[in-house]
Amino acid sequence: MGGVSKEEIEAVRKIDLLTYMRSCEPNSIIKCGNNVYKLAEHNSLKISNGKWYWFSHSFGGVSALDFLVKVRNMDFVNAVKTLIDSRASPIIVSEPIKSLNERPKEKFILPEKFWDNFRVISYLLNRGIDREIIDFCIKERILYECREHHSCVFVGRDKENKAKFACLRGIYGRYMKDVAGSDKSYSFSIPVKKDSSNSLFVFESPIDALSKATIDKNETGVLWNSCHRLALGGTSDKALFRYLRDFPEISSVTLCLDNDKAGIETTRRIKEKLEDTKPLICGKYIINVKLPKTGKDYNDMLKTIINTKKEYKQNLKVKTLSERG
Repeated sequence: MGGVSKEEIEAVRKIDLLTYMRSCEPNSIIKCGNNVYKLAEHNSLKISNGKWYWFSHSFGGVSALDFLVKVRNMDFVNAVKTLIDSRASPIIVSEPIKSLNERPKEKFILPEKFWDNFRVISYLLNRGIDREIIDFCIKERILYECREHHSCVFVGRDKENKAKFACLRGIYGRYMKDVAGSDKSYSFSIPVKKDSSNSLFVFESPIDALSKATIDKNETGVLWNSCHRLALGGTSDKALFRYLRDFPEISSVTLCLDNDKAGIETTRRIKEKLEDTKPLICGKYIINVKLPKTGKDYNDMLKTIINTKKEYKQNLKVKTLSERG
């Protein structure tokens, strides 16, 4: 069905709403009773005993899939993809939610490195990413090629530079997943050159963050590493609000999420939460929204810019040759 299989649909139907919220949007729920939670954005939507009900609208459901379709107004296929393809990285369980706390946390171990990064570098160059930016990320130990499958490994580190998170991005086909035991609140970010920078740009994926950095370097003249760049690893805002706590000097947040239904809805939700958040230092966050001008995401936009330049140079060459002839 539209790019999702029956197996994927069956898998995501097992994800109850509280599991999804705890894993991907922990700041979106508020405990209001014994095993009862309410949604921060909709006070009359209650979650209890593996079910949810929106009292002001007189309907409810069981799964997170029902919630994304009926409440967040996602189309069915996008809702399935949000749950299954690591954009939200939910924990899929079929047993009651109470077992979530009983499950021992997996130990986080970075995938084994390959002896070079040749394939990863070639893959990212082919997607238009600037070589200087790739080399910088490798030097900072937030990007490398893993031994198994030769996938890209994007690493999230804390302020002490300790690895807390990693996600894999296959260079052969569509393969994405978070490494077991990863702490979603420490997603991939590109270190800022100046510690005093007060600007943060927020993306869904690491490749989009690298793409916008490339655009800034080549098109706008902006120093690409003079601002904070954070990839959420999907549509959860968990990493964003942790990052803002770690860097209280940040006063400006620019949301650069995907230009699709899920990305636009997430942008709206995060923007509203930021407007209600009291920063530690600045009086109020300056919030900007910069969706990609072309394509679904910033890598699409980067590739469009590159292809447009190639077409221009080719046309210029043909014109020059015809004038000489």
